[in-house]
Amino acid sequence: MHRLAVSIAVCSALVAMLPRTGETDEPATVRDQIGLLGEPQLLVGMAIFIFGVGGVYVLSVPCISMFMRVARQRHPKAMMLASSVEPTAFNIGISFGTAVGSAVVAGPGMASAGVVGAVFSLVACALTLLTMRIDRRRG
Repeated sequence: MHRLAVSIAVCSALVAMLPRTGETDEPATVRDQIGLLGEPQLLVGMAIFIFGVGGVYVLSVPCISMFMRVARQRHPKAMMLASSVEPTAFNIGISFGTAVGSAVVAGPGMASAGVVGAVFSLVACALTLLTMRIDRRRG
């Protein structure tokens, strides 16, 4: 609670002290600010933020739990190794996705990012189904 109070005090001080100059000296009204919510760039940015934060908290924990449960069932003596391999594997996946996304944006352009993302999603889905099928045969 103390941090929240300090944050509010600092933000209030900044708003009071910072100069309000720019194209106009007239401050933006609520109506002007609400108009920003119709901008596609802002909406896409908000969606990416929500998906990113939601993905971390909604998908990451179940994936880690499943990984550790499978490791415990199949290789109970290697739990220390499994607990160190798991974050490494996730970071490699993030690095790979970032590299592919950067290559797509630098190459064909942002317009192709959705198609490339969809193709990679389908490949990931196919690999997941294949892995599940192999697990069923073993198990």
